[in-house]
Amino acid sequence: ITERKQTEQAQERGLSLMLATLESTADGILVVNTDGKIVAFNRLFAQMWRLPEKVLASKEDARALECVLDQLTEPEKFLEKVYYLYRHPEEESFDRLLFKDGRVFERYSRPQLIGGEVAGRVWSFRDVTERKRAQAALRESQERFRLLAEVTNDAIWDWDLITNELWWNEGFETLFGYSRAEIEKTIDSWYNRVHPAERNRVISGIHRTINEGGTMWSDEYRFLCKDGSYAYVLDRGHVIRNTEGKAVRMVGGMRDLTERNKAEKAAQAFPGELLRAQDEERRRIAREIHDSTAQELAVVAMNLGRLEEWIEGRDPWAENLLADSLAVLTQGNRDLRTLAHLLHPPMLEELGLIGAIRDYVEGFSARSGIRVELEFSEDFERCPSETETALFRVVQESLSNVHRHSESKFALVRLTRSGDIIELTIADRGRGLPAGLLTGTAEDARIGVGISGMRQRIVQLQGRLDITSNKEGTTVRAVLPCSQKAVLTLNGLKE
Repeated sequence: ITERKQTEQAQERGLSLMLATLESTADGILVVNTDGKIVAFNRLFAQMWRLPEKVLASKEDARALECVLDQLTEPEKFLEKVYYLYRHPEEESFDRLLFKDGRVFERYSRPQLIGGEVAGRVWSFRDVTERKRAQAALRESQERFRLLAEVTNDAIWDWDLITNELWWNEGFETLFGYSRAEIEKTIDSWYNRVHPAERNRVISGIHRTINEGGTMWSDEYRFLCKDGSYAYVLDRGHVIRNTEGKAVRMVGGMRDLTERNKAEKAAQAFPGELLRAQDEERRRIAREIHDSTAQELAVVAMNLGRLEEWIEGRDPWAENLLADSLAVLTQGNRDLRTLAHLLHPPMLEELGLIGAIRDYVEGFSARSGIRVELEFSEDFERCPSETETALFRVVQESLSNVHRHSESKFALVRLTRSGDIIELTIADRGRGLPAGLLTGTAEDARIGVGISGMRQRIVQLQGRLDITSNKEGTTVRAVLPCSQKAVLTLNGLKE
């Protein structure tokens, strides 16, 4: 008796384990014996097939089959497979079932063996509807991506972040002249063609986006073409992450901005060309005034002087009128020479920047009554003519603003040079500039060169102009390079 109880207990434990296994599986399980009776099933099977309790309670496989046929898109094919397997109990089978409501099941069947003999059949059903939908959506997305890659003029790329493989579309060949067959299929094909001066910045930027959880990346840089030239490109990429947030893929596109960049550079250069044309015209007008008009007025003054000597004592009224005319003529000649000097100071070419500033400041102080203090090194070396002209115009415009707006009786002009970098500072102790003058909206800002003109001159020469203004005064600071090396240094300071 004891041995029988132990056997029964072992059977109960085995049955309990089997039932627990059936309920814990992710599949719907059905077991049918060779007599067509339902031996076992789990609750997931009943839920998946939406079978009523009375049908399952009958344990008749035929009733269960009849109950599910209306759910399927191909019921005849479904039954044909079932009956075939019942006629061939030793065979295994796998197929997919399509439902009218869009569900998809995978069906797997194999014989149930007891002691090496077939005792029935085990059916396993797995709902793969969401997986199939995801696969279909992925195929649709891939097809859209393929079509987009074919019709766009951009260079489309697809980077596998796990294997580092890189795919390019035909636009890559069109834009850069390479054949895809000659390009290595790894990310190195991109790394190695980014301009060396920009490579570290670009690569660091894209990896920072990937490593810090970002989704979008973009940058502008130069990319090597097959003919050895560089195309200026805008590159954008989207990071794709898995459910755990790990970056697994990146897709993006490169757009050629070379022509746009050339147009922008041409537009940026136009103000510089205009300023150079203005300077040349001023130089021509100043020369005409000095060499022609001023000389002619000097001759008229000499003739009137001789007439004044002849008429002395003969006609007091005419003598006074002639004296007044000579005085007006002398002042007009002086003003004309001043105008010529302001248009283009001859000292700038003869004595250089320091001499021209000193000469201008002396005249400015005499005319305005403003004391100007000069600070510069006596051994200040000559600079390129464009640089000297730009700095002189900044001094000219800044002191003019001091006179018109600040009400200051003092101004400082400081000129220093460190290596190939020149720094010019003009400061006063006045009430500050009008807000509209700094923003370019005041009426006075549209007279003469103006602040915008000063800034254009400096920027065209790869420099920068800073203006600070408050109730304690205004400071204009211009920094200019004198060589290409200085341009790189100054750009580094800007960044």
